[in-house]
Amino acid sequence: MCSRMIEIQTQMSERAVELLNLPEGQPCFLLDVGCGSGLSGDYLSEEGHYWVGVDISTAMLDVALDREIEGDLLLGDMGQGMPFRPGTFDGCISISALQWLCNADKRTHSPPKRLYTFFSTLYSSLSRGSRAIFQLYPENSEQLELITSQAMKAGFSGGMVVDYPNSSKAKKFFLCLFAGVTGVLPKGLGSETSEKAVSNQVQYSGQRCRFKNMKGKSGKKGRDWILEKKERRRRQGRYVHDQNHCIQNPMLKFSSYENDNIFKISFIFIALAVLCFVKLTDASSLCWPAGRFEPTQNTPDVRGDLISSRDSCSCAFISSRLLPAPLHTRSHLWSSGVLGLNFSTL
Repeated sequence: MCSRMIEIQTQMSERAVELLNLPEGQPCFLLDVGCGSGLSGDYLSEEGHYWVGVDISTAMLDVALDREIEGDLLLGDMGQGMPFRPGTFDGCISISALQWLCNADKRTHSPPKRLYTFFSTLYSSLSRGSRAIFQLYPENSEQLELITSQAMKAGFSGGMVVDYPNSSKAKKFFLCLFAGVTGVLPKGLGSETSEKAVSNQVQYSGQRCRFKNMKGKSGKKGRDWILEKKERRRRQGRYVHDQNHCIQNPMLKFSSYENDNIFKISFIFIALAVLCFVKLTDASSLCWPAGRFEPTQNTPDVRGDLISSRDSCSCAFISSRLLPAPLHTRSHLWSSGVLGLNFSTL
């Protein structure tokens, strides 16, 4: 097993025993709910206490037997209750197990009923004036409220003790319950230091709640989301295209505004070139057939000269290829009525 995991389990077991507030120098009979492979039970044995472990996993109990632990083991589901006589134990600890009762693994499972069954049978099996300490990892505040309410309904008193509340990694939740006699709830570790050094606290900014008032609309792709993403990319040193500021792009030679201007000028030149090409094509669409021909009498040449005709009836074309006419003759061709001539190919 990982040494880091063993170390963390031992530390949480030590903290749980500390919160039990057991009498010094006196061995006690304790219950370990969700004992697993017996890591927390090893610490109880080192402190000189006797204990009984309950777990739902046969594989974990087999590991505990292979490790030759000193406590007694019992296979059972804590959601079905604790099968012990009233007043049997002087205290109870549980490390990272209670939160599993909030899940419905089967169709017949009801988390509130299973929690109440567990707490009510545990309350009867504890001696009056004893404590039960549960270290847990709640998913949300609703789970904490559900667990606490069912414990209070079963007869317990107490509350939640949070160690290192301002740390994301070292933060630990301990549910401290009193059986029969109401005691003073212990303070969490790190809470006194945080109260003295208020200026060093990490203040809750509420950034995760900034899109809650959008009436069902998604916060992504909105204006606030885009501005936040741009600001995050700027802090990372990455390129951000901004229309209000000319931001230099390290991958390009020019800034964004200069690139836009170059693109616009290039587009204008291309458009003018295309327009000129269309105009030239329009002008050159008026053409004379290539080859020899015999125009009618007084028919103007493409250069504006008059050509005397030997045959006033028609024109004979040798080739059917078309040759573009010079541009300066276009107006002359229209004015002289050449476009109205009828030609016939041979």
